[in-house]
Amino acid sequence: MNATIITSLDLKSAKDRVLSSIDSKLIRLYDCDEFKVDDSKAVIKEAYIAEESSKYIVILAQSYRVEAQNALLKLLEEPPRNIIFILIARSKTSLLPTIRSRM
Repeated sequence: MNATIITSLDLKSAKDRVLSSIDSKLIRLYDCDEFKVDDSKAVIKEAYIAEESSKYIVILAQSYRVEAQNALLKLLEEPPRNIIFILIARSKTSLLPTIRSRM
């Protein structure tokens, strides 16, 4: 599995649990109030930086813009080698059905 969705009303606690369970050198964290298209572009760019071992891209946001989620679809469908995505949201319904189906 290359992707996981974590839901929690307490986003800070969810983030702390994830960060404490993975070696910090392997994590790239995107922590936003609102996840926008520019954030998606930064995630896409980071995902294509090659790594020999696993790299975890953690995306946490109070809300996710529809356009930003759409920008991630191809990446989530065909993730680069050794990339694991973790999306943290208040509820699964804050994510598009197409995002949920790919994860």
